[in-house]
Amino acid sequence: LMLLAPGMSPLSLNHEPIGPPVSVTIWGETMPAFDAGDAAGRWFSRFLMPTLATAPASASANYRLVRFDPAQRRASN
Repeated sequence: LMLLAPGMSPLSLNHEPIGPPVSVTIWGETMPAFDAGDAAGRWFSRFLMPTLATAPASASANYRLVRFDPAQRRASN
């Protein structure tokens, strides 16, 4: 998956999870999900919070990109 955004370098993501599932809360429901890694977290944080654009790569990301664990079921209406 290749992500593109104005003023940002392209971000290439592998579909393989990085590490074990982590616990996330979405719309008040807690479930396991796979984190896309620190590089993706920094990319989204810099795009969504432009003041991080000048921060060093070691700056902590405020946003994380996760995907649902396909082994889990989540009912929705």
